[in-house]
Amino acid sequence: MTVVRVNENQLVLFSVAAAEDATFAAVEALGEVAVIVVTSEHHTSYGAAWAARFPEAVVVGPGPMLDVIREREHVPVTAAAEDVLP
Repeated sequence: MTVVRVNENQLVLFSVAAAEDATFAAVEALGEVAVIVVTSEHHTSYGAAWAARFPEAVVVGPGPMLDVIREREHVPVTAAAEDVLP
């Protein structure tokens, strides 16, 4: 999992991993989770848990894979990464 700060307080999370409360708290301490990027259909296992923990975050994935990602693990992908990320 990679965490990138995109401005003073917003974070973009890539390929989120399994997490316990301590991990969620550590990420929360870094800033506001603004975007969660599910990088492929092979990285969906934990996306739903992170999306539930950070419901204000936009969950994105690669445009051509959106339907597949949504079907796996019921990840609530709302947009194509290429439409949201700079």
